[in-house]
Amino acid sequence: MDKKILFAAIILVVVAALVVLLILPATTITTHASYGLEYEGYSLARVIGTAPDGGPDLEAAGSSFESGQDVYLVIYGISGLQTQDGVAKIGMAMDVDSGVKSVETDPGGIDYPAEGGVIENIYSYVEGAELQPGKHSISLTLTDLLGGGYITVNAEFIIGPEQR
Repeated sequence: MDKKILFAAIILVVVAALVVLLILPATTITTHASYGLEYEGYSLARVIGTAPDGGPDLEAAGSSFESGQDVYLVIYGISGLQTQDGVAKIGMAMDVDSGVKSVETDPGGIDYPAEGGVIENIYSYVEGAELQPGKHSISLTLTDLLGGGYITVNAEFIIGPEQR
């Protein structure tokens, strides 16, 4: 009887180990990193005009851009932010082509209205004039300077020849 219990316990441990080995990698491997923050989605975008607030009016662009065209990375629906008086302090770091172009905000961060700890969207961009035709990668990290959480989003895009 003790051998049957021991055998059943060993089988249970082996099955549990297999479940962990099969499920755990599928849930931990990701191309986007985050800690403490969540986001609804992201897109690459291009400018199509000027928005009523004076900023750029953006449209989703897929992953292809013309030579000289600015490339925007927009992150939507950022939540889980800590706020002070309804304002979140966000640090941003952008990296293009693994260090070819890197930009960081002021260490004090940028103030964004964040009703309920949510920001509708945040974007950063690289000037198209700085990019040669070909395949490129862009990475944007947003850091909640009040709460310590962060999000990193990576995307690839192609700069094609100038259209005439």
